[in-house]
Amino acid sequence: SSSSSSSSSSSSSIKAETVHFGGSTTTTGSSTGGSTSKLVVGFEYSINHGDNSSNSSSSDNMTSITSSNNINSSSKRNQKIKREEIVGGDDRRACRVIIENKVDFHHEILESIVLRYPLPWDKYNCSSTKPVMFDFALFDNRFPNGMITCPEKKCPKHLNETEFVGWKRYFERSLQNRTFDRFVDGRTVQYHKLIRYAEYENSPLGPPDAVIDATCDIYQRFLVWLNLGKYDNYCVLHRECDFCEAVHYNKSCFLTPMWTPSQCTFLPSDLPRFSKEDLFDSQDGNDLGFEQTTRVCLFGRERNHTMWANVFLQSPYEKYNVRFVIGSRAYSEKRVYTSRHISPKALSFVEHERDYVEFHKRIAQCDILLPATDPIDRPAHFPPSVSGEKSKRKLTGSISQVVGYKIHSVMHHELERIYHDYFTAPVEVYGDSIQSKVDALTKMIATVAQNKKNDENGKIATSKR
Repeated sequence: SSSSSSSSSSSSSIKAETVHFGGSTTTTGSSTGGSTSKLVVGFEYSINHGDNSSNSSSSDNMTSITSSNNINSSSKRNQKIKREEIVGGDDRRACRVIIENKVDFHHEILESIVLRYPLPWDKYNCSSTKPVMFDFALFDNRFPNGMITCPEKKCPKHLNETEFVGWKRYFERSLQNRTFDRFVDGRTVQYHKLIRYAEYENSPLGPPDAVIDATCDIYQRFLVWLNLGKYDNYCVLHRECDFCEAVHYNKSCFLTPMWTPSQCTFLPSDLPRFSKEDLFDSQDGNDLGFEQTTRVCLFGRERNHTMWANVFLQSPYEKYNVRFVIGSRAYSEKRVYTSRHISPKALSFVEHERDYVEFHKRIAQCDILLPATDPIDRPAHFPPSVSGEKSKRKLTGSISQVVGYKIHSVMHHELERIYHDYFTAPVEVYGDSIQSKVDALTKMIATVAQNKKNDENGKIATSKR
């Protein structure tokens, strides 16, 4: 069972407090064949050995993915799926869904759309037993002339500078032609291929049954597209829609729980998976000594980096061998925070990583993550009851990372309250005062240090046996 310390509504005087969490993770395996379950940071998944069955496993308050690789050789993996392979076995064809994204960001929600976006399967004249085929029509189809927007003021000049290229590599190595079970309805789905817009109709799979736009709300014309388009169209909305009506909400999903129960919502916490060996055996891991060093991380733009650097300086970072890491996916000059009061070992540094997988690996290597989002500095990420007219009920991406990778975190008590039921690791909360932030970070650093000590003692005890 899970329990939580209550959070005070007062902001400036609130003290740091620990929010406990429930749930556990177990790993099972077999050395004699069958299905082997492998523990990875944030997820548990199954790899089939010689069969095509798909099993699903999850535990309380934990994001779990079940994956079965139905393509058992590299040669088969590279073959195109023929129409007769898809429609054979029963009378109806496989269902087909296209996910489109017209911008060079939001790739981190694509897996969750596949696994969590509810669709009216009974409405479509397609098989209820064959894997649903998911195709992806993404940013590169519009580069550079048709690019709608990009997160930087200056857009990339070359395709290999885009975020999309890293996601494409990840898709081809880890997702393509693999099957997964959806969380929302249990349907088996297959990540099929990247397509161009001409392939909406001209595909051996036939036209799509549904199209989901991952970034609808960057332009208002989606209001017409949503209900009068050629296909059965759906939207992912990233913020409160001032010009939407009920008919638009009925075919849209939001990414936060700040809505009524009848509104479609899901948390996009399905991210690239890494084994612990992958994290600690990486070149960066060896250089930094991750198993001996605690990393406090602040990722993302529009954060008060200087304020949090000062909070870090007031924590017992030297006692616990802590480093302060700032990172983003932006192209920026590196900024290193230094001080005559901080030891060289703890010099904070900045990591700017454009590659999709490498960026998420850096996040997964963090011991403590700071969302650095509060109602004063970032009011759009809170409900109207907290930030009034400035509320847009937006998701801050660090929440998905905290949940998906089960990272300890330190955050504002109002942010914790929104996502309380989703957390998969301990959270320390603070109010609006600097001292409450220092207290919360100090407590979490001590907690992580004790956990590492316990893990090390356990390894020593096991080796002596």
